[in-house]
Amino acid sequence: MTMGATKIDKPGQSLDCLWVCALSMERQALLRVLRGARRRSVPIGRYWEGRVKWGRVGLLQGGVGAESMQRSLESLLSCVAPRGILACGLSGALTEEFKQGQVVCVETLLQDVAGSTVHRASGGQLSASFPRATQISMSQPICTSADKRQLAQASGAALVDMESYTVAACASRWNLPVWVLRAISDDVTTELLPEALSFVRSDGELDSLAALRHLLRHPLKLRDLLALRRGSLKALHNLSECVGALPPEALF
Repeated sequence: MTMGATKIDKPGQSLDCLWVCALSMERQALLRVLRGARRRSVPIGRYWEGRVKWGRVGLLQGGVGAESMQRSLESLLSCVAPRGILACGLSGALTEEFKQGQVVCVETLLQDVAGSTVHRASGGQLSASFPRATQISMSQPICTSADKRQLAQASGAALVDMESYTVAACASRWNLPVWVLRAISDDVTTELLPEALSFVRSDGELDSLAALRHLLRHPLKLRDLLALRRGSLKALHNLSECVGALPPEALF
């Protein structure tokens, strides 16, 4: 058992909603609006349970990329029974329409694999409360402004991430409704460091030593990394405020 974590009360226990994110910084932001959150021991991933005003909520940090997320989420769904899944975290903007810090409801989910099924997120009042967009999930980060614009033109998507499509596909296999709420960490003009993904482990936790080694070799990149972190934290603050304030009728 993970140190400080307790076992899930009973297999198949019900939840009013399961929140799913990939990164530790996303999870930390969401925990701030989850009352009485307690970590639970699960075979794969990192998992907490707590409450919002209208019910009991689980929070899964599923890890980076489709493979990690699928393994974590499929494993957890064999232990808990949520009414639905909310995929929430950071995304990059591919068009001028969306700006850093903005919270967006994703209605259509694409994947960078030829012939993939197009998944539709559930509606409810959520889609009426936020700007709406199509999002594509990629296997690698899209780092340059030129690549972002090219991907938008080729796919028709306005946002990009790495895991939301996998969450939606998993929800479909379990016959669960899924909602996708994202916050913009980088707009279309923001250039990302291609090596930044190597600073994050597959479980979504920061690899501090890898980041430190890189910055010791390339100290001039510190400014760009700090700027991206500030933008991401601002976006996550906005996202957590929105998620924490969601009434049940926005989803169900």
